[in-house]
Amino acid sequence: MTMTTEDVSEGMQQQRTNPRASSHARLEKIVQRAQAFFVKFNNDWVMNLAAALAFNLLTAMAPLAVALLALPGLLLGKAEVRMYLSQVILSIFPRMTASPELIDALLRQLNRVSGPLGIVSVLIALFTGSRLFVLLEGCFGIIYRRRPRALLQQNLMALGMLLLFAVLTPLMVLAASLPALVIAFLKQTPLGQIPGSGFAFSLGSLLAGLAISWVFFLTIYTFVPNRRIRWRSTWRGALLAAVLTQIYLSLFSLYAAHFLNGLGGQIGFAIILVTFFYYFAVILLLGAEVNAFFGEKIRSSPADLVTLVATSFSNETTASAEPATAPAPPTGLISSGARDPKEQSGQL
Repeated sequence: MTMTTEDVSEGMQQQRTNPRASSHARLEKIVQRAQAFFVKFNNDWVMNLAAALAFNLLTAMAPLAVALLALPGLLLGKAEVRMYLSQVILSIFPRMTASPELIDALLRQLNRVSGPLGIVSVLIALFTGSRLFVLLEGCFGIIYRRRPRALLQQNLMALGMLLLFAVLTPLMVLAASLPALVIAFLKQTPLGQIPGSGFAFSLGSLLAGLAISWVFFLTIYTFVPNRRIRWRSTWRGALLAAVLTQIYLSLFSLYAAHFLNGLGGQIGFAIILVTFFYYFAVILLLGAEVNAFFGEKIRSSPADLVTLVATSFSNETTASAEPATAPAPPTGLISSGARDPKEQSGQL
């Protein structure tokens, strides 16, 4: 009877201690996975690759703008059309990113881009803009541990993604600027007198922008990597990138006003654009890292990218030097007429 009582008391004590132990184990597992994810994020050189993507985005914007405005180039000669386009551009971008004089000068320059020169500019824009997705495939190759596509397949993918990029990006920016436009419009209509109407329309436009961003990132994460990606492996990173992008588009104006204020002219405009594209590229690659780590179960490399390249080169140098400095002793493999694998690799 005494043993039974002790057994019952020990069982009750284990039941009281097990929830704490299990919660502690779960917390420790979460911390370990977070550390492993951070190691992969760091070893894949995400922050450095984001800088390369930001510069590529900056260089791709100018030819893309020329291509978009090449067809209506003849209409830009009219002062009222040029003024209207400058007002639209200034209403979309933050106030400090571009001055009206700079936008007007750009539109006057684009007025000359028409006819055969416009066709050439469109072709150049397609080639230059598609290089962005070629670079992005290389970045995803590092994250997913995949080789790049063949040249033709790579360029076809880049052109297709460029067309999608040209369609969805203005929709994302427009969706981010819709709340202020909707509220201003509702104040002049009877609907503006309904309590909560402005909040409802703002929430609807925010959700629409979030959905467009999610589709945009989901398409990139599915088709750009040279890997068959399952939908259930991409939705996490696409959702995270979409949410962060919407927050980023809403807060970037405040960031530029407080930390980048005083940067005027074309140099300041370029600095602000590089800053904008850099953090956007970080968000883009962060979503890919989430998909690779949590969706495809790809773990970190043993070291960072530079260390891996240096180690690989050192191993190749050592392997090529071994046959010349220390010839292999005669073995049955060599005496039978077959080459030693080490000697073979040294001659190659």
